[in-house]
Amino acid sequence: MTTSGTAVRAGDLFSQLASDTCWILGAGASYDCIGPGRSCTPLTNQLLSWDDFDESFRRDLGKVLTQRGSTIYLENSITSRLEQTIDSCRASKTDRGAHCLEVLTRKIGENLRDEQVVATLARGESIGYRYCAENYLWLASETSHNPRQSVLTLNYDTVLDHGYDQLRNATPGPKLYFAWQELLKSHQEGLRSPARSNGIYLKLHGSLDLISCHNLSCRLYRTPRFQVFRAGEFIFEKLRRRDDICEECGKPVADLILPPGKNKTLEEDAFHRRVYAEARKALQARTWVVIGYSFPEYDQDLRALMQEAIRSSKDPKLMIVVSPDANVIAPRIGQALSLAVGAAEWTFSGLIDWIFEREGRERPGLA
Repeated sequence: MTTSGTAVRAGDLFSQLASDTCWILGAGASYDCIGPGRSCTPLTNQLLSWDDFDESFRRDLGKVLTQRGSTIYLENSITSRLEQTIDSCRASKTDRGAHCLEVLTRKIGENLRDEQVVATLARGESIGYRYCAENYLWLASETSHNPRQSVLTLNYDTVLDHGYDQLRNATPGPKLYFAWQELLKSHQEGLRSPARSNGIYLKLHGSLDLISCHNLSCRLYRTPRFQVFRAGEFIFEKLRRRDDICEECGKPVADLILPPGKNKTLEEDAFHRRVYAEARKALQARTWVVIGYSFPEYDQDLRALMQEAIRSSKDPKLMIVVSPDANVIAPRIGQALSLAVGAAEWTFSGLIDWIFEREGRERPGLA
């Protein structure tokens, strides 16, 4: 392990994991959630390609970006600049903009589900768990046994949700995940967020198990909503369904994909503010473990939350970046946050292997 600024020993990381740790997960965490040579969620710049769309859509998207005064090179608009493109579509108040946003979010959801199904089935069945990635099952178990820990994910996929779902009848149960579900329910019912004294699981940029209607004339237009579970239905089966429709207008709905950006509806902004208010509490943890997140400049929302948490903290933060290119990412984060940041040049798999090799014990729940 190497560091940026002051030395942070590997043992310091491990000693804090059982107390108040906040895990922050980026695309790289999902990409490596099953181990070397396996992937579950493509990285953002590999998620979509021009071949996924017909000429009519490409033409419409080009017009939306032009009307918004965007400088994004068109062929980068659905790869390296996907988040900014989605934000431009959100800003457009035209039928064309609404259509492009719906097509993009639907395609993202379909691609993530397809990748997820292939990867999690192969590994999960072999260890006796349904549709569950090994590393995320470990994280679900770790945070269930240590209720002061929190998880903030910037990913849309439901890999960790699968892990928590597997533990829903275990002792202890996945209190973090239950807290997330309670938060969503309170928001949808217009109630105050439930009071809590422990950690929480939060999805800051949307999720495949949340929905959004893109019908401009609908009362629930771009209002974050729950998908409805069928009796006894497992998350995986719910995500395979393609027949979800808006309860208000009867039109098909898309997955809630809500990456950083300012062009949100009032309803999206209200959802965003509620989730980020809880994230602010989670970041009060002394230790932050960042896995597979590159800290891009456009994600001003999370940057602002982290800067606020550092300024308001009485105790210094211990922050570790886990990524094969951590030596590049850690100095960038350290400079932006004025914080000494540890750099662990591991994959997610490498981190979990190190923890259990050091402790000399088997991974919980994976025997």
